[in-house]
Amino acid sequence: MERTQESLDSLKWYRRIAWGPSITLVVLPVCGIVAAFWVRLYAPTAIFTLAYGYIVLLSVTAGYHRLWSHGSYVASIPLKIFLAVIGAAALQGPIRWWACGHRAHHRFTDTSEDPYNIKKGFFHAHILWMLLKQPKRNRRVEISDLLKDPVVAWQARYYIPLAVGMGWLFPMAVAGLCWNDWSGGFLYGGILRMFVCHQGVFCINSVCHFFGDQPYDDKFSPRNIPHLLAMCTLGEGYHNYHHAFPADYRLGVHWYDLDATKWNIWLWGKLGLARNLKRCRQTKVDKASLRQMQKGQ
Repeated sequence: MERTQESLDSLKWYRRIAWGPSITLVVLPVCGIVAAFWVRLYAPTAIFTLAYGYIVLLSVTAGYHRLWSHGSYVASIPLKIFLAVIGAAALQGPIRWWACGHRAHHRFTDTSEDPYNIKKGFFHAHILWMLLKQPKRNRRVEISDLLKDPVVAWQARYYIPLAVGMGWLFPMAVAGLCWNDWSGGFLYGGILRMFVCHQGVFCINSVCHFFGDQPYDDKFSPRNIPHLLAMCTLGEGYHNYHHAFPADYRLGVHWYDLDATKWNIWLWGKLGLARNLKRCRQTKVDKASLRQMQKGQ
């Protein structure tokens, strides 16, 4: 009888799976990778996929992350709408859900209340926390600004049609109408572009809490992994700096750092699309850096 009950309990593993995210994050990309063996990648589709992937990822790093999660700058309404619409194409959830989880990550870093706690394992921090249903927690995170933002509310209300439309149908339509590559636009500009963007962002939660250096703070796990990862994530690889100074609109604090998001926000400021770009005082940054160097002596 006990063995029978244990067998029944073991068969209930599927109830722990979050099927929606699992289909989006695993099933569709696997199908897309298999389909890529038969669907030819044309040059115009490849160029469009790279360009659209850059814009979508920028909408996450500059929009979801630095604007709505941290309030690193103030964006104009047209810029907010643009970032909300294109950001939905990343298929990483509505702004409110994403920013709420990210604020919890900063407030409860490396604890059981951290949604992507690296102490639960590399794979958990990377993707497993979305594939399995997590227990409900009473995380106290301030989101009154998000609740008052009409663009955030509008995007949440229409998130599914925005995500499907901008994530998959729009790239398919562009490639199909412009150079008659409907299948390539859907596969490369939609499914596989989404998969690559996902992995880039997920690496910030996993790789940047596992490898790299800590030039500003070593109290918690966040680390800097410049160069390749920073370039592929438009500057998000400077994660140790970000956790030490989360309100700064820059993650790559030096002019030569590979932080494309920083330069886009700076350009928007010059064009009048953004204002109040927050920067941490250089003396405070230098003090934190010096303290870390002294620890290493």
